[in-house]
Amino acid sequence: MRAMIQLLEHNRPLRRLWFAEVVSMAGDWLSFVAISLLALRSGDGALALASVLVLHTLPSALLAPVAGLLADRLEARGAMRFAALVEAVLTLGLIVAAHNESLLAVQVLVLIRASVSAAAYPTWGVAMRQLVSDADLVRANALNAATWSVMFSVGMALGGLLSLLGPEIALGIDALTFVLAALILGGLPRLPPPEEGATTTLAEAWRDGLGALPGAMRHARADPTLLEATL
Repeated sequence: MRAMIQLLEHNRPLRRLWFAEVVSMAGDWLSFVAISLLALRSGDGALALASVLVLHTLPSALLAPVAGLLADRLEARGAMRFAALVEAVLTLGLIVAAHNESLLAVQVLVLIRASVSAAAYPTWGVAMRQLVSDADLVRANALNAATWSVMFSVGMALGGLLSLLGPEIALGIDALTFVLAALILGGLPRLPPPEEGATTTLAEAWRDGLGALPGAMRHARADPTLLEATL
């Protein structure tokens, strides 16, 4: 833990990226609780709650084969800021949908927002690789994993607490976290895409990403332990 703290102390750009990630993660889990409560109150019970979980996680699974290749073609700082602002706007739409008690509109907006988040997520890894040396990359990845675990607990707790004031208020705070994250990220240096990614067209990225799936599944099936972990 001390090594991770020292890494933040001596690397100001990484510290800024980490702080933006903390703010964004807190908002993500906060809104997850708020939207889950909305689903439960809709009258559809467990089925509505399950749909919220699926809509939050399905885009990550569907976009995983291509999101990394897409991130290698984008300027990371701009991509992260753009995604954060789009998610802020979509969260404002969620407030309107929640106020009108339209669960269908909430679900559609959650799916779109989760898709934007899933597409942009690999750019955070691209940014981190450019902000730390190869020698510090393991510590940076450990810091990222620890942050996710802590913010999962903190964000869920905040979501439960703030939802007592009403889901709309919790979602409003979530929208503010996206704007704040975009402002923090604005202080980063420009993070151009790796040279090897610049020659890949978006169509090729989709083709290569999806084309790799059968081979990846064959590799997983050949190792029972890996297959079990994957499933």
